[in-house]
Amino acid sequence: MKKFVSGFLTFILIDLMAILMINATFKEVLVKGVLVESMKSIITRNMYKEPNINLNDIIKGDNVITENPFVNEIIQSDEVQELVNDFMETVIEELIEEDGNFDKIDELELEKRMVEYLKENKEVLEKKTGIPISDTMIEFTAHAIQDKDLTRAIKQNINNIQNNMTAEEKLLLKTYKIITSSQLKTMMILGIILTILLIALVQWSFYKWIKNTSLSLIISGILVSIMSIILKIVLVSITKNEEINTWPMLRLSLIVMGIGIVIFTAYKMIELFLKREKKHEVS
Repeated sequence: MKKFVSGFLTFILIDLMAILMINATFKEVLVKGVLVESMKSIITRNMYKEPNINLNDIIKGDNVITENPFVNEIIQSDEVQELVNDFMETVIEELIEEDGNFDKIDELELEKRMVEYLKENKEVLEKKTGIPISDTMIEFTAHAIQDKDLTRAIKQNINNIQNNMTAEEKLLLKTYKIITSSQLKTMMILGIILTILLIALVQWSFYKWIKNTSLSLIISGILVSIMSIILKIVLVSITKNEEINTWPMLRLSLIVMGIGIVIFTAYKMIELFLKREKKHEVS
């Protein structure tokens, strides 16, 4: 009975650890691994013309397919990724709420933040492009962005999506919010601590619970690493973008596995030490 309860609690611990890893990395995978890579693919791999084309570029008809590392660096910058993350979160919240107010979109101030990015990173952009960027150019860009009225266009798109979303798609968005919520993270952490305490009480040992904890770390790490690989295969098949990666999730799972191995090694050392001590006492 004792072994059964201990095994059942270990199974629960594995699940809690796996869910916590997914919670901690899913948003980063979606933003950096999917949205940013998709943006890079659209901007740098679509066919377009640009000056100073290298001979290695592939020419197709009147268009040229090029790689643009400058654009990649801009998109990968912390400021742009923060904006992408905020935008994604805001859009998802508006889609879920369906109240038609769009207050969160207004609070995002998308146009203002885009212009601020240009102004704050003027010297960096000049260095990367080799093109002097004057205040007039920035003002012209600012007016062009404002004239596009991106906020109004986003609101219209959200409204159109809401009107055409299926019940399954709405459920998927709500599931995403739950998976990435801080409340779920807190619940998982508390659940892990409580489960470890229960395992320690069931085994009534000051060190045997370490084995269950270490094995849970190793197994949950293996499960999430496999999940990250499967997730990448699925996302690549859906988006047709080979650059999409789930490295944040895989990286965390490998770290957790490593921690589990270290803790399990420590457990075996404690066990060996106690066996030796017991032999000395007998002799």
